[in-house]
Formats: sequence, C-alpha cells, structure tokens
Amino acid sequence: MSTQFDKEKSEAYDKTPEARLDKLEMEQLSIKVDIAVLKETCATKVALSEMESRLRTEMAEMESRLKTQIAETKSTIIIWVVSSVFLAQLIPALLKYLLL
Repeated sequence: MSTQFDKEKSEAYDKTPEARLDKLEMEQLSIKVDIAVLKETCATKVALSEMESRLRTEMAEMESRLKTQIAETKSTIIIWVVSSVFLAQLIPALLKYLLL
C-alpha cells in the first residue's frame, strides 16, 4: 500500500495505481523529449575537444603571422631611418658641391 506522508492531500499524490502510472508515463515521455532536444543542441566532449584543437591551431597561425608582420615592420622602419640619416648627411654636402 502507498503511504501518504503529509496530512494534506498533495496534487501529485493519487491513490489509484493506474492514475499514478499514467502520470509517470506522461512524465517519462516529457523527459525523453527533453533529452532528445538536449542531444541535438548540446555539444559533446569530443566536439568541444575538436573545437579547442582548431582554435589553438588558428591562434598559433595568427601568432606566427603577427610575428612575421612585426619583423617586416621593424626592417622597414630601420631602412627608413638609415635612409633618412644618409640623406640628411648627403643633401647638405651635395648642395654645397652644386652651389660652389
């Protein structure tokens, strides 16, 4: 026999086994539908692991490209500075030579 623990009758509690079984079957169906929806929309550990691996690879590639661009920029700046210093020394001497 079933035991009622509260003095008041609960809405979830029903004395007839058939009604309780029907309610359990409905709840089970609802749970199955919820699980099916979760399986479709939630990522698995494998999917998350693959995504993490792809992100790490992409980040490494981006870091490599960034380092290359920084190195190219440094060399360009050095060339411009050296050229400026060279021309700053050459132009006055050239003007002096041409004007005399």
